[in-house]
Amino acid sequence: METTVRLAPLPDHRRVTDPDWTRLFENYGHIIRPLRERGFVTDFELGGGAYYIHADLPDGSHLAIASDEGLPSNPHDVKGWHVCRHHDDNPTISDLIYDSTMAGSDLLNRQLRSPLFAAIDAYLLRRGLTEPWRATFQPVALKTQHLTADGTPRTPVLRPYVERQYAAGSYEVDHQGLYEDGWHRIYAHPSRDWPRSLWMRGDAMLHLGVTATEFATSTDIDRG
Repeated sequence: METTVRLAPLPDHRRVTDPDWTRLFENYGHIIRPLRERGFVTDFELGGGAYYIHADLPDGSHLAIASDEGLPSNPHDVKGWHVCRHHDDNPTISDLIYDSTMAGSDLLNRQLRSPLFAAIDAYLLRRGLTEPWRATFQPVALKTQHLTADGTPRTPVLRPYVERQYAAGSYEVDHQGLYEDGWHRIYAHPSRDWPRSLWMRGDAMLHLGVTATEFATSTDIDRG
């Protein structure tokens, strides 16, 4: 029986029918939907001449998600994520949660979603702003996905793990095994904690990577 995922409602303003707002909202659906699944009303705001994602938190504060500066209209142009928590009525609340931009401590994760949301969930749990199960049980998976000769992804094979470290250990074993089976690695993401790579043998291609299970269906090696 399929479980229906409940989403937080859309923001209550007239811009939800504006084509420019709708286009941004849809373009960043891979970030906005997980926030709404966590119960946060999520919006696009304009600050300092640049757009950012605004997600309301239960205590009246909010998350502000941007990139090196503002968010570009095309999410594929995002090179990293910058996440802060602010409170409009309490300036003492201003925390940096995650930074994978060029100047950030999480630089090697770049535009990946898995470490982004792992950091958000862990922070919110420490502050009592999320359901405990959400942050304390974060299933991850080692994903193996074959691609056809034209790059079309086939159904992925997922090996679930409770801890990311165990999935990363299995990744290293499979990584070595691919070399021994005659595969050639043609791309490796720089993330050490969430490794992933693309392989080729003849006309066959394969994607191997560690990802949060909630993003395991993503076909984009750099966004899962």
